[in-house]
Amino acid sequence: MDAGRSAEFHALLGSLYDAAVEPNEWQSLPTRLARFFEAGSSTLWLWSKRAGELEGLDTFGWTKQDLDAYRDQYAQRDLWSIEGVKQPLRSALLMSEVVPSAVFAESEFYRDLARHLGLFYCMGTALPVDDRQLCILGLHRPRGRPDFTASEQKLLRLLIPHLERALQLRNRVEGIRQAGRLAFSALDALAVAVVIVDASGGVLYANPAAERLAARRDGISLQAKQLAATGAAGCELRRLIRGAANSSVGKAGGAGGSLAVPQRSGRRPFSLLVTPLPAGRMADALQRPCAAVFILDPESRTGPQGEVLSQLYGLSPSEARVLMELTSGRSVNQIAAANCVSRNTVRTQIQRILEKTGTNRQAEAVALAARLGFVRP
Repeated sequence: MDAGRSAEFHALLGSLYDAAVEPNEWQSLPTRLARFFEAGSSTLWLWSKRAGELEGLDTFGWTKQDLDAYRDQYAQRDLWSIEGVKQPLRSALLMSEVVPSAVFAESEFYRDLARHLGLFYCMGTALPVDDRQLCILGLHRPRGRPDFTASEQKLLRLLIPHLERALQLRNRVEGIRQAGRLAFSALDALAVAVVIVDASGGVLYANPAAERLAARRDGISLQAKQLAATGAAGCELRRLIRGAANSSVGKAGGAGGSLAVPQRSGRRPFSLLVTPLPAGRMADALQRPCAAVFILDPESRTGPQGEVLSQLYGLSPSEARVLMELTSGRSVNQIAAANCVSRNTVRTQIQRILEKTGTNRQAEAVALAARLGFVRP
């Protein structure tokens, strides 16, 4: 590989890993692959091993009508795919070695669709994405152009391990994003105001309740994507946020705390609780040190609900209920009787609560819930 070709190859690798973490970049990957290998078209699709059908398809050189026709009529008749997935995974295949050109030229798939698309020669591979899916890459050239060469096959062989790692990374990133979206959607529905911030107080997420409260401009603001409080409370809030965010990744700095923020209107002060954002779906999605800030309005009739504990700390509904019962002063025996479970079950739930909230003793978990306002009458 000469210097120019080597530079192009490394640029392609960079694009591959960029595409793994940026959904919009992934859609352009077939174009980049086709241009690097001087192919007339390319396909990159996900194949369900159980269902034996396409689950996702990105292409270069195909129209939407072509895609629909392939998916609906020809996917099960494509000799390249049928024979290609029978070959060892991670192989760089020249399809003329798997399906003789004369056989392919007489196939229904070639006569009805592939010829129209300029697909006669193909080079590709099949890679495992997970236990459920395969990724199939196809690079195509029309009849009349040369078949792919052994040197191009070697380049594909060098590319394959990077493509596999990029696919695995893409799955991981998308899983984190999806989990984060679900977690934040749950917070959207809460009546209590919740703001997720980075170490500098930059707002990464604010639920509708927080936005409504900040819109009053009565002691709390979310201007310029920054959570701020008026007066001396502003400095204390920044200190608590910085300490809680650092604590979320194991750094020194404190574990947050609570403070009162006066309202300019003369209403009773807001109560703010700042706590490290624990490891879990939201923290994974944000991928940086974060803190959660709960803003409690003493004049609001709606107090925090158990869903906050569930979403912030990953507690199950029954675990959140047990913690709220403990905060109310009920004993293990009383909780077991009220919920028709054994004392051992309640003790197991308490142990899981300690693990998920990062507390060491029952009293610490109860204090945490009490600061959040989870006190049942």
